[in-house]
Amino acid sequence: MREFMRQVGKSTFFWAVALSVVAVRVSKAAEFPQEMWMGVYALGNKIGYIHVIVEQGKFGNGATFRIKSEARMKMALMGEVTDVMESSTQWVDKEWRPTYLETNWKSGERPMRVVARFAPKAIYARMFDGVKTTEKTIPLKPTDDLRVDADVPLPGQPLPIGHKRTFKTFNHTTLSLDTVETEVLRREEIEFEGQRVNTTAIKTTLRFAAPAAAHPAAALGGGVSMMLWVNDAGEPLKMQMAFVTMLKEPREKAMSEPSQVYDPQRDLIRALSVKAPAPFKDPRKVKRLVVRFSGIESKDLILSDERQRATVEQDSNGWQATYTITADEAFGDENLTLPLKPPAEVAVFLKPSALIPTQDENIKATVNTILNGEKNAARAAQKIRDWVFAKMKPRGNIGIPRSAVEVLKNKDGVCRDYAILYTALARAAGIPTRLCVGVMYAGDGFYYHAWAESWLGKWVAVDATLPFTLVDATHVKFGHGDTESFFATASIVGQLKAEILEGQ
Repeated sequence: MREFMRQVGKSTFFWAVALSVVAVRVSKAAEFPQEMWMGVYALGNKIGYIHVIVEQGKFGNGATFRIKSEARMKMALMGEVTDVMESSTQWVDKEWRPTYLETNWKSGERPMRVVARFAPKAIYARMFDGVKTTEKTIPLKPTDDLRVDADVPLPGQPLPIGHKRTFKTFNHTTLSLDTVETEVLRREEIEFEGQRVNTTAIKTTLRFAAPAAAHPAAALGGGVSMMLWVNDAGEPLKMQMAFVTMLKEPREKAMSEPSQVYDPQRDLIRALSVKAPAPFKDPRKVKRLVVRFSGIESKDLILSDERQRATVEQDSNGWQATYTITADEAFGDENLTLPLKPPAEVAVFLKPSALIPTQDENIKATVNTILNGEKNAARAAQKIRDWVFAKMKPRGNIGIPRSAVEVLKNKDGVCRDYAILYTALARAAGIPTRLCVGVMYAGDGFYYHAWAESWLGKWVAVDATLPFTLVDATHVKFGHGDTESFFATASIVGQLKAEILEGQ
């Protein structure tokens, strides 16, 4: 159980911290270079720092400013330390439009590097994960207002209450174009370093790119909102996003090492789980579940389909939904043969993406070996699921996005990596497959988790972290699609409450 629990729910926490790094804003005052240090805290406990330097000059490619950032996070999760390091350099023009980007991640001795060149009509991006280089061109529309920063008050020039702005930003973890919405909410006095300080409170919402899928609203609704408090000098003092807080600090304080002593009372995965007494002993055998979740920020995160039916209500804290989930032991239509002929809205889940390169020769060769000529679609999906479960080993200290090719080479990781590898192999076999993100019951509550769904005449849940085919009814889905779906639960992490009404 301990090794299994390590896998559950780590991906959502990583995405929230990654977005925190992207969200740092530096005052656009007249004097350069500018430098800022911020300490990063999760549920009040120090986990790392962010450091940003902005320089002004002539850098070529039309760039006027160079933004260098570095971040380091150390988190004790389920008895294991996850260490994530990021360094990035971005060049922008005088209007703060990006011209070039280089960013590097490292975690668990695994690297990730992204380089992007920004042209008037497209973004040309390359991602290298230590095994494979993936290239992607993201077209730009004339109406796409691509920026690096949001509006912040300048010294002596406060932004008016109600001021709103919408622009695009490049998401280097998914190689996609996301939407940022900002709104000046109010003037607010906050306590900072023992003093009361006048600030402007700004809400920033990052809405992730929706895939061309059957339920694109699920990805859009799964945005992340962050509150930013800026003083009258235009300096960000505090940022708050779900359970993560960032505070402007001197260098020495920001770089102070997080505690490496594992304390179960401070374990983030346990602390962010959704506690709920259960009427069953073994959640893996539950075939029917009725559960009520509250604290859902967006109605678009409430998904209803053949497996899970939801009734929706709005309350003072957002939305609540009562789910009736039925686990089906039948593995779809057992008479379907490969190649499948799915409807157009399903066929999109055969396409490759940045982290799911189904055209890769190693992926294709592996799935051919696994299937060994099998043409029955249901049996083919089961063979791929069984192979992933048998070959993969749990490893919870790798906190960066990983491509299916890299996961295939090393054959280790968390639930997110199991799901990505299974999805790539299934798509390469001609089985439409999408990623799912949500929660699953384990121990004393619901933990954030990732799995997959394959289309076998209907969508069938597949969880390659389990030793059997049945995906129990405690798997509750809040997002589905491509790798962007992993962001879907970011807005509800730490916000959900659950009440199990029935379980059998």
